Amino acid sequence: MKIVVGILMLAISLNLFAIERDFEQIATTFFGAPNSQTTSYHRPTYLIFGKDDLKLQLSFKYRLAKNANLYFAHTQTMFWKIYDHSKPFYDISFNPEIFYRLVDKREGLIRGVDFGYMHLSNGKGGEDSRSLDRLFVRTNFLTKIDRHLVGANLMLYKIYNEDKPNKDIQKYMGYWDATFFISNIITSEKQSLDLEF
Repeated sequence: MKIVVGILMLAISLNLFAIERDFEQIATTFFGAPNSQTTSYHRPTYLIFGKDDLKLQLSFKYRLAKNANLYFAHTQTMFWKIYDHSKPFYDISFNPEIFYRLVDKREGLIRGVDFGYMHLSNGKGGEDSRSLDRLFVRTNFLTKIDRHLVGANLMLYKIYNEDKPNKDIQKYMGYWDATFFISNIITSEKQSLDLEF
């Protein structure tokens, strides 16, 4: 797939969850708050066309209890041979997770800390299987610079229960993951364009 330039893949996504782009609404959408919406943004949702295929990712989180910051989240990443005659999906990753979020009500730079479990699988068995579990701690940051909201999360995790073909996967995935985003790159009356990587 010839869409990755250098080390980082940038995904420019149109955020459909928040119509009004004020700081506290986006903070609620990304990081949760008491009595916030049940279903909301989790990871970047995007599609990227390449020379040979298309990469599509869908993601959401669902609040399991109205008065508790307990969430179920699901992210699905698909590689799709859209130029082939039968247009098959040749690789799909399923990434469900459950986590509890401690929200910092002081509204500082650190908006919350998540403690949870996630599973990653391609849904296949045998030698084609790619499956592992992770326990994680994820810190969520958000601040406002001029009209832009700048956010990040840093996740530390421990892989366990990996299947036999992937016993050395920790060497390749490491022990941490980070995401950054900048909102309101381009704005209109009802939508805005955000940059996430």
